[in-house]
Amino acid sequence: MWHRTMLLAVLLLGLAISVKARTCLDEAIPENQRSNITIGGVSMPLGVWSCQWASGYVSAHVYAILAGEVLGYQIKEGGGSSSKQMVFALGGCLDPSAYGTDPKCGTGEPVTEHVGFENWNSFNTQMPGWIAKIGEMAPLLMGGMGYEGLEGMYIMDTPLSAALSDSGLHLEYYGSFNSSWYKPEAYFPSISTIDLSLMKKCSTGRMSFSQDADIYVKPTGDVDGVETVSGQLKLKCWNEVWWLSPACRNTPESCIPVVSGGVGSWRDDPADVVLQYALGFWHRYRQAKL
Repeated sequence: MWHRTMLLAVLLLGLAISVKARTCLDEAIPENQRSNITIGGVSMPLGVWSCQWASGYVSAHVYAILAGEVLGYQIKEGGGSSSKQMVFALGGCLDPSAYGTDPKCGTGEPVTEHVGFENWNSFNTQMPGWIAKIGEMAPLLMGGMGYEGLEGMYIMDTPLSAALSDSGLHLEYYGSFNSSWYKPEAYFPSISTIDLSLMKKCSTGRMSFSQDADIYVKPTGDVDGVETVSGQLKLKCWNEVWWLSPACRNTPESCIPVVSGGVGSWRDDPADVVLQYALGFWHRYRQAKL
């Protein structure tokens, strides 16, 4: 009997610790006293959607804590890889990751994702088109979060220090990538050293979206950087993996590879950022190889 009583006490203590660990605030509303919301006649938790990078997750999670523990809502946290995906998720689209093709919006299914934070495309000129694509359930922009963010390329210290020590070359300055004067490629791995089996092909993910190819070619006029496949404009890739800037197309092995993360994007916009960086370098310094 003593053993059974002790076991029960340990279990109860463990349960108490477990319940307490689920809350953040001292006076949090207990989870079993929180309420669902009702959308389209369906009762469900409040869906909090976060982008899968540190600051995006933190801001959404803080809101989830406050909405659950202070306001008393049941919370369901989810998320995805990009700000664009967030827009379509909050619009009730069934496949928000396919926003470049068919995200399956306007199906009449209840919206299960309701709040999102840190959207880097809030003022993107394409936003009206996305809203129109989503239809009457499109999300509303509620305002800023109180801080601004910047993004860009970052060069690690090893090549940065090596170039500075060897030749006084400042790799953080884009003018140093003019191969008529300098050889910045000496401080980076070459394309041939990268295992292509570890790379996503241009025929999958973001690089396959005709929307991105169109965004790229319209302002740049670089028709050699795209091709038409099955009636759709696509980014033209070398070895099915690398999109090459104009200066690299004759001698790809001599150029500096830039490897993006996740589904083949620079945060959200390969066409808006990396491709135009590469082309912009080429126009400013006609032999810049990136």
